[in-house]
Amino acid sequence: SMSYQYRQYELAKKYFAKALSLSGEVDSLKKETGNLWERISQCEEMQKNYYSALLDLREALRFIQDPTMEDLMNHKLVYLLLNPKINRIE
Repeated sequence: SMSYQYRQYELAKKYFAKALSLSGEVDSLKKETGNLWERISQCEEMQKNYYSALLDLREALRFIQDPTMEDLMNHKLVYLLLNPKINRIE
């Protein structure tokens, strides 16, 4: 059901946010900061919180160092920006 899916995405976001808070202390998580932000963005998108998804994806791009991953996230950013529910200032 929809409420179950919503709760699952909320739970996932909570755990990804917890991992982000630990990334300052745990060396293995420091390298994953960009990926954690990207996962949170995916959860936001699935919940139809497109503005939050955009902001989280932009935050992810700040931490990504792999050019291939950066290209993939830029494509995802363009995909989100093409959503008709996003209000753009022309």
